[in-house]
Amino acid sequence: MTAQNKTVERIALSIHAIGLLPFVAGASLYALILYIYNLYDGALIFLISLVILLVVVGALKLITRVQRPPDAMRPATWSAFPSGHAASVAFIAIMVPYTLAQSFQWEYVILIAAILSLIAVIVALSRMVLHVHTTFQVAVGLALGIGIPLTCIAFAEQLRSFFF
Repeated sequence: MTAQNKTVERIALSIHAIGLLPFVAGASLYALILYIYNLYDGALIFLISLVILLVVVGALKLITRVQRPPDAMRPATWSAFPSGHAASVAFIAIMVPYTLAQSFQWEYVILIAAILSLIAVIVALSRMVLHVHTTFQVAVGLALGIGIPLTCIAFAEQLRSFFF
């Protein structure tokens, strides 16, 4: 293995180490910060879409019980379909700019969206570099991470009226 490949593998393994618990803790903290700063609409849509995403991804993993690819660098601790990492980072790349757009200038929101989108791409690629997911598993994770929050944003008015 070349030195460049070892470096890519080390970066991918570092990304792989970030799991569900830190994601949920960080997302919950972010929602709390939104609430503290009186960004109730953003906090509500963020939390609703987060819960839906976690339930859908968890249910698909339970139902399908797909194993990791045979040449995976790390063994699976749970089902590999869909990629939870890809779904999580795509969710963050959509929801953080959406919630920040309520109180920040567009230039900053676009910059943050670009940075978070780049991180989402890096994480998605790391899942495939480590061979812990197939391209299809990552693509479905990304689709869920983008589709669920966008659907919640589209129905934001109905969700607000239901909860308030």
